[in-house]
Amino acid sequence: MHPKEWTKLRHNPQLDVRHLQAFYVEHTFPRHSHDYYVICLIKRGRQSFTHKGDKHFTPPGGIILINPDTVHTGEAVDHHGFEMVCLYPTIAHMQTAVFELTGRHQSLPFFAEVRIDQPRLIDNILALHRVLAQETSPLECESRFVLTLTQLIKQYADIRFNEQRLGRERKAVRQARRYIDDCFAQGITLSQLAEHVSLSPYYLLRVFRAEVG
Repeated sequence: MHPKEWTKLRHNPQLDVRHLQAFYVEHTFPRHSHDYYVICLIKRGRQSFTHKGDKHFTPPGGIILINPDTVHTGEAVDHHGFEMVCLYPTIAHMQTAVFELTGRHQSLPFFAEVRIDQPRLIDNILALHRVLAQETSPLECESRFVLTLTQLIKQYADIRFNEQRLGRERKAVRQARRYIDDCFAQGITLSQLAEHVSLSPYYLLRVFRAEVG
């Protein structure tokens, strides 16, 4: 008898993004495409899929990146099934992430590699899905969302740019910490915090980490 399959498809209204956690054994995805990006991480089991006519296999910890309008399939390799988490950022999400990185409106990022293995990314993706599922901290949700998208674009997309150097932003960081202490219970977001200190969300994350850790 096969293990029972299950799916949890959720929508985060703050970020307006859908995310999935699922376990599949016999379920298969026929040829299809999306009008959004797909970022999947296989947590356990082995998964396989066809992408642009090529067959790929994804072990535990493997990451899948699928661009919009790209035909692909999906299924378990064997009767043990596989568990995965998926994030479905829209074109608008990715355009915003590119602007955060470059300061310019550019063409959509394109991921040439459909299968990647990156331990540091695994931790970031899992942490993002944990906070999305818990919906306890809007600030942490948006922060991890921005970091995940920008990290993927920096390392694997075809966008070329020179990242802005970090300045001495101790005053802004102090203001941000004070704002967090005063307003955290109100459910503040990264965007609100960035606006309060007159910095972009991504740049604020970078300088905050540099100053605070």
